[in-house]
Amino acid sequence: MNINTKIQHFFNDKIAFIIIGASKDPSKYGHKVLQWYKNQRKPVFVIHPKENEVLGEKCYRSINEIPVSENEMRKLAIHFITPPAVSITYLQIAREKGIEWLWCQPGSESAESADETHSEVCHAKVDVAIEEKGVCARKKLYSECL
Repeated sequence: MNINTKIQHFFNDKIAFIIIGASKDPSKYGHKVLQWYKNQRKPVFVIHPKENEVLGEKCYRSINEIPVSENEMRKLAIHFITPPAVSITYLQIAREKGIEWLWCQPGSESAESADETHSEVCHAKVDVAIEEKGVCARKKLYSECL
């Protein structure tokens, strides 16, 4: 599967997206990423340890609080905009929940999380940047996972 197909599957085949690392600060990528999903009318669940809402979206403290069935959980995707240490914690939870589609913003991945993801979790993980006009996928592919 080429990178464009993986990107298309990531954004089109999911019932909703879990955003980890959303921010109320408009200058931060966590804000821009969440705003992009909202502009695309993609359903989202925001995970944030302290905020009750970001950009009008309710925040959940953990993936376990998201109100979906076990079967629906496997149809979700996660978008990470977090430091690597936070990402690896959620990667482990994603594996336990059967969530296989992961998107890591540059800087949210680490060698440890790439190894974890490659062997256990993902189908597509690419180095990406969300921009005002859409998704810009860089050529660097972190892992070819199937």
